[in-house]
Amino acid sequence: MTNGLGGLIGGIGLGYVADRFGFTGVCEVSSLVCVFVVLGGLLCMESPVPVLAASEGGGRKGSAVIAVPLLLLLAAQTLVAFTNASGNLGRSLAMNSGGYSKLAIDVTGSIQGLVALGFPLLLGWLSDRIGRRSILIGAYLVVSSSLVVLAFSRSVWHFYIFAGLYAFLAIPPSIAPAYVMDMVPRASAGKGVSLIQSMFWVGSIGGMASFGTAFDKLGTFWPILFSCLFPLSGVVLLLLMRKQAR
Repeated sequence: MTNGLGGLIGGIGLGYVADRFGFTGVCEVSSLVCVFVVLGGLLCMESPVPVLAASEGGGRKGSAVIAVPLLLLLAAQTLVAFTNASGNLGRSLAMNSGGYSKLAIDVTGSIQGLVALGFPLLLGWLSDRIGRRSILIGAYLVVSSSLVVLAFSRSVWHFYIFAGLYAFLAIPPSIAPAYVMDMVPRASAGKGVSLIQSMFWVGSIGGMASFGTAFDKLGTFWPILFSCLFPLSGVVLLLLMRKQAR
């Protein structure tokens, strides 16, 4: 819920700041917000978590059974994270080349945040009933379709529709850690969750580097359209995973 709320407020607020004070003002406001983030982190208190002893029997066999599905999930998460660049960066470049104002560009981010705001109210309940993998597959498919919409967007309403669909990219970072918790032993839960979360950032950084170059060479249409294949590849990997019980 915090990601969606932050996207909603930031999309509207930073768009106004950019139109009024330019990108220098945006950087100054963003740096001030980061100061408050650090202060908030310093005020947090961490409770010690007891470490459970690992069972003696079947440890190696259990790890081998878990390793393959976990690697597939990590790879799928990395692939869908690549679209973090093609979607957000590609949307900004496409709208900027279309002559839209900075505020109009950031409103799409606000719509994305508004749609994502309601996900936490349903995701936990829904994933417990239909399964984490089904939720992830559905989110990957929606993200893929949103990129097709973005590639062919020609009016501001097209971009708004894209933003509403692209908001489903907020689901994998929320559901994937819970899926990892279902698969790995409790003693390894911290390592597994940290891996799955780091893969999203690895994919985002790789996507920014590769798609930034692609946008310079080819424009926005073909790289954005090509990027819809990444979530689809992630769906294939998820379908290869076997259901795991805790």
